[in-house]
Amino acid sequence: MKNDKSPWHNLSSPPLLNSPIFISIIMFISFLTISWHNLPAWNVDNAYYINVFQFIPVRRPFSVRILYPNIARLIMNISGVTLAQSFIIANSIALLLLLLVISYLIKKITSNTFLAVPMLFNPLLLRSFQEAYIPDLFFLCLVSIYFLLIYHSYYRFSLLTLLLLFITRDDVILLFVSIILVNIYLSGWKFVLLSVLVMLIGLAINSFTALYGLPSPANMNPLLFYLIRIPSNLFYNFTGIPIWSNIYSDICNPIIKINLPIWRPFGNLHSVGLCPINLTTPFRNISFFLTTLGVLPSLLIYDLVNNYKSILKSTPLFTMIALVYGVICFLSAGGLSMDIMRHVGEAWPAVWLAMIALLPLHYKIDKKFIYRMSICNLIVSWAPWIIFLHKVKPTFFYQFSLKTLPIFILIVLFSIFGHYYAINAMRNQAKLT
Repeated sequence: MKNDKSPWHNLSSPPLLNSPIFISIIMFISFLTISWHNLPAWNVDNAYYINVFQFIPVRRPFSVRILYPNIARLIMNISGVTLAQSFIIANSIALLLLLLVISYLIKKITSNTFLAVPMLFNPLLLRSFQEAYIPDLFFLCLVSIYFLLIYHSYYRFSLLTLLLLFITRDDVILLFVSIILVNIYLSGWKFVLLSVLVMLIGLAINSFTALYGLPSPANMNPLLFYLIRIPSNLFYNFTGIPIWSNIYSDICNPIIKINLPIWRPFGNLHSVGLCPINLTTPFRNISFFLTTLGVLPSLLIYDLVNNYKSILKSTPLFTMIALVYGVICFLSAGGLSMDIMRHVGEAWPAVWLAMIALLPLHYKIDKKFIYRMSICNLIVSWAPWIIFLHKVKPTFFYQFSLKTLPIFILIVLFSIFGHYYAINAMRNQAKLT
């Protein structure tokens, strides 16, 4: 995987700045310093994980996300800290491990750990670190460990990590799909079968824990619920029109309402409708697509469009899984949640690992380009966040004040310019024959 002829290793860095441990500790201290007075931050889902921690029944999907709250409980029982402190400690450990693992992988791929800074010093990790009750950072940490094990061909241990992911967040299904697709393409049938077995065990554990939880408000089949939720989220995220239902009837006064047929298989769901439009929502979501991972997705897209044949032909397992998983996460973000930043951020393996492995195979990348893209990536990811995005909180049901619309439009235009600048710089890099 390591390419000694890659342009990355020509970047001169003092030995200390090329140490994954040193870089990770500095970034961790930076995140901790910024977040010191905002730990743990408020999130609408906090109460669910606190209830799991306290063995209070909650509805699905929170009832099957048992690993992270129980790790926090273990920390509290061992150390005697408070409930909030136990979650902060668990999340801090997850952040430090995530930084260490990805910095190590970046060094293995590029021979230059300092490149981790413009990638990992990111508002996504800051937000996840502050929302200590939520298992997002813990989930990202386990995913990074999975890729570390795959990189070193520790496939059996990677399957154990995959099982842990199944009881952390149901988003692991995207990683599972990526693993299956890549291994079928590469004819890794043994790994496909073992991964399917792990998935079945994980789903069995989730079904068992769900028995001790509460039914969802819709009280319908979980698969059917997700099939309904995905188009509903897509419609809302890109039109700004929430879907009203009798289950969440207090979100608005619907402008249109339809009663479902009596023979419906939708449990408690018997009527749906449309809420009034809010134009700020699509612009805010577009801004998160453009800023969460900086300009790096554009560089990857440029490479994929121009070199997809060679990528499909000769990319190794580690890079291919990172690439496919990241692309799937990015493309599906709009349908999985109303919280776009969270799910776009799960695409990090594609740009923090796959992109830096693939670009030097196709282009003669010079130092000037690397420096320019590092600075551009930091500006595009941080400037909108510092100026505005982190301050904008939903008024209700992810609705935003119309007063914020001009600022969202400016952020989108600013981000588009940053991505255009990155792609234009990429075009000026000589292509390898």
